Amino acid sequence: MDIWKWSLDVDKELIHQGNYRLAHLMRMLPHHTVEENHSQVDAMVPEALALARAIKNPWIEVFIRHWNLQSRAVHRYEVTDMLPEAVNLLEFAHREETRDCPQSVCVVQDIDICYGLADGPGYVEERLAVAKETLDKIDTSWACFTCISGEYASALLDGKRYEEALSFLEQQTQALLLANKHNKRFSIRDAWVETLINLQRYEEAYAFNQESYSHNGGGESSQIEKDLDKARISAYLGRYDDAKPALPEFEKIIKSLQHCLHWAEATRLLVDAGIISNDWHLNAKFQQMSDQLSHNGVIREAFTMILWQAELALKRGHPNTATRCCDRAQALIPRLRQPLDAPQLLEEMRADIAKAQQRRENEPSWSDKRGLLTTLEEPYQVLEQLGDDPEINLDSLEEARKRWPESEELVIFTAEAYEKLAESQYGLEILSEFLETYPDSPGAVSQYGLLLFNHGQREALQNFASAQLKRNLSEQVHYSCHILLASQSEKDGEFELAKPHLYALLETEPDDITARKKLAKMERQTGNLEAALQHLDLLVEMSEKTGNYDWDRMVVATLLEEWDKVRHSAERVGFEDIPTEGSIEQEMGLCRIQFREADGESVTYYAMRTGPVTARIVEIASPSHSQHYDDTVVFEPVKLNEPKEGDEEASPDNQYPLYASIQETKTGGYTSYILDGVHPGNENWLGLKNALKGLGCECQVQSGKRYQLHLDDDSEPLLGVYAYIAVPENQALQEVADLLATTTQNYAHPLIWPDMVEKRGDKEELERQRGIEQEYGL
Repeated sequence: MDIWKWSLDVDKELIHQGNYRLAHLMRMLPHHTVEENHSQVDAMVPEALALARAIKNPWIEVFIRHWNLQSRAVHRYEVTDMLPEAVNLLEFAHREETRDCPQSVCVVQDIDICYGLADGPGYVEERLAVAKETLDKIDTSWACFTCISGEYASALLDGKRYEEALSFLEQQTQALLLANKHNKRFSIRDAWVETLINLQRYEEAYAFNQESYSHNGGGESSQIEKDLDKARISAYLGRYDDAKPALPEFEKIIKSLQHCLHWAEATRLLVDAGIISNDWHLNAKFQQMSDQLSHNGVIREAFTMILWQAELALKRGHPNTATRCCDRAQALIPRLRQPLDAPQLLEEMRADIAKAQQRRENEPSWSDKRGLLTTLEEPYQVLEQLGDDPEINLDSLEEARKRWPESEELVIFTAEAYEKLAESQYGLEILSEFLETYPDSPGAVSQYGLLLFNHGQREALQNFASAQLKRNLSEQVHYSCHILLASQSEKDGEFELAKPHLYALLETEPDDITARKKLAKMERQTGNLEAALQHLDLLVEMSEKTGNYDWDRMVVATLLEEWDKVRHSAERVGFEDIPTEGSIEQEMGLCRIQFREADGESVTYYAMRTGPVTARIVEIASPSHSQHYDDTVVFEPVKLNEPKEGDEEASPDNQYPLYASIQETKTGGYTSYILDGVHPGNENWLGLKNALKGLGCECQVQSGKRYQLHLDDDSEPLLGVYAYIAVPENQALQEVADLLATTTQNYAHPLIWPDMVEKRGDKEELERQRGIEQEYGL
């Protein structure tokens, strides 16, 4: 069963039915998934599901939900959230109305992967059974033959049945060879490479991986995995000059958790070889990966990652870091389906830590360091001794906190050190304990709230700050809490909840510029323009320098038609020759304005800038988009591009500044229609445009010299013209159609305007124009 042929047939059928958006979404979901563009997938799935359900097509629903699982579970490892969805989809995909859908078999892979991610070794037998049941029903003609084969081999590897995995892969590869699909063996590249690595057949693994580079497919995700395997295998072979350049940047890895374990494995090997520094920065990376894995329910990999992190900590002489790793690993064991060897591995690591602690206690340098701390008389002296390495600093800070438990500075610096190591949970713990004893500590309150804010603990932050405001604490503590609550509400887009806290800040500190700036922005976004302008007036008055306050003020003042204030700020930022009274309406040069359509798509049109923050749209939109021709808009005066005016090599669209539209202040009132056909010659075309202008219409050509038409295969090419006509909404459409018919009737070749004819309901004329469309291939 060719799944991709089925999806292509569905695409054609949807287009034929007029379901263009759903067809587009079905094409793009797999693309964005394999290219690691997961934010686009998240944006598309709800819309695609709604459209599939609207046309009552459960097969398409299976397709969409499968690719959502591929993005969220397979690539991003969101097992906790997606395992219930995988189970639900498996049931849905095997109902009477969906079991024959080609994509239904792939759902077996989704559930197999979810179990493998949750605890691969703990679910070995279940995964083998599910995969075998499916493999018994399909053959090499199915695209999912290699996918399910890969999952079966992966389960064998998790069961440490390496030789059995090799035999199975050889069997499946032979089947592909007999089916004349030998290159499809690269679709199970991951399993092949992993099997050969586990058998320590590194040269074979390297050769197979290198050969796979010449077989494209899988997008960005596949490329990252191949590079990681090159780095891993090269490191095992001792070819470090090849290994390090092949290792992808960490920023790529952390975006898609599926690559984390292999990146960590390659990194460990390079650390052991002295190629990569084993420092606190590396510890923070391992911490980030293990935290996200455990949060997402990928428990076995998180456990392995944490033990590797502990091992690296011991190698750089930090048993305290290793101890914290073991505590986190201990908490994961109950979440494994089967503990297997996890308790033993943890026990062995704790034994290694105990030995390292004993060795450190016997080191003179450690004794000297402790002795130095006892000679210091004040906490600030400890802070003066700190260096740039937070892991080293923690040893001193934790010892100092035992001596000065009441020191707010020490607890804040300790929490910051944990944060740098990506171990924020420890920072939160010590701050919470400190505030229980010393609640009237504004610095600690701010630091605790900031950690909650930065790590998305919204409810905890709101509960904490709100509780502090109800207590009889200092004005400084309440000030900090208002800042925290305002920031959280702003982040959530709940501006009405944020505003009271910002006003409370201004009551305490009227010159708080940050609070006033935020209030001006929020009052504007919630439609309270007068209040926003009052804040901006004060900000301009408080600031001798010109800048953003003036631009924001011009936006709001323009919307309110407070032209004197627009003039005042315009002159402050350098505009000259501004009219001294009334509204500002000048021609200040071309720009481009970006609009956001109802479906979220961005569209851009040329405009004439008419004021500091206003423009009139001069480009006609296509009939399929909202029409903005001759609209006057207020725009956000921040350039969305870097215009290259006068640069002949720059694209035409990038020769003018681009701004985002805020609001239309005057609607042009036009509707656009298509005009299509053979170009009638410059003289006739100019006459037609002038005739249309007589009715208040505008006509703009969209095509260029490459638009060539043919009456038949042997005829000479004819220059075509494809244009938009903007018709005023108060202009009778019949009159425009009659003008077009009269003006073009003697042209050598006809022009057509079918959407205008269709809107008028003239079926006979529409049929005639459709015939011309077919004849000329328009």
